[in-house]
This record gives sequence, structure tokens and C-alpha cells, in this order.
Amino acid sequence: MPVAALFAGLTVPPDSVIEAVAVDGFAAQIPLDLMLNTDANKAVAWVATEPAHHPSPKIAGKDYTAGPFYIVWTVCEAAGVRSEYWAYQAEKLVSQPSPAARWPPLALDPSLLLRPTQSALDRPCTSPNACRAISSTEGDRPTAGQI
Repeated sequence: MPVAALFAGLTVPPDSVIEAVAVDGFAAQIPLDLMLNTDANKAVAWVATEPAHHPSPKIAGKDYTAGPFYIVWTVCEAAGVRSEYWAYQAEKLVSQPSPAARWPPLALDPSLLLRPTQSALDRPCTSPNACRAISSTEGDRPTAGQI
């Protein structure tokens, strides 16, 4: 099922992200426009479902499957779909304020950005550990021990 269909009829603030939260607490911050795109010429997010009565094969080198849900993409090569956006073992999708809105001290000065439209926090996760640290923060901003 296309992810956009899951959000049909819901009001999602335009400056938010869709957070795909895994069973282990990992959370991928996926840009709203990318996650809700329905243009077949661009990346489209889909939810793959693992039926409980017919589990998928285990992930290579792991002792678990990609289920219960897995975010998969079509036409992703040139669309900026990062590896962490292929969220597996997802248990929920949540609309969240953008990382820049949640943690203003982490925002970069716009004069330091390579492109005028670039946001350092639109895609804050450079590694799974960074994503896990940011997604597990308490309060308005991460503490030194969480980064």
C-alpha cells in the first residue's frame, strides 16, 4: 500500500516529517514531501506488510525479519532516498515537527549551507547510531550523552 494512502484525509502540518519508528526504538525522520509523494516519476514510499502466519525470511546476518512493516521505495535512485528511509521492523508512522523546529540550537546558519534550499536537519541521520541518539532524546533538545 502506498504510504500516502495511509495519510489520506489526515491533516499533516507542512513543516513536519514522518517518523518511521522501529520495534527497537530506531526512528527515521523522513521528509513529508518525499513520504507522501504519489508521482510515479519520482520516489514513492510503500508499506510492505509481513503476515503473522507467513513470516518473511530473516535478514541476512540477522536473527529477525524486516517485519512487521517495512518502508520500501520505487524510483528511488535519483530522488534522494537515503538508506535509513528504507525503514524495516517499523511498528508505527508518526507525524513530528521537523528536527529544526524541535531542536533549534542544532540548526546551521543559512550562510554556511552549500545550497540555498539545503537544511542540515532535514536529513539529520548520518548513521544509524546518530538517528537512534536523536530519536531517543528527552525534552526539547538532546543532551551531550545522547549524541
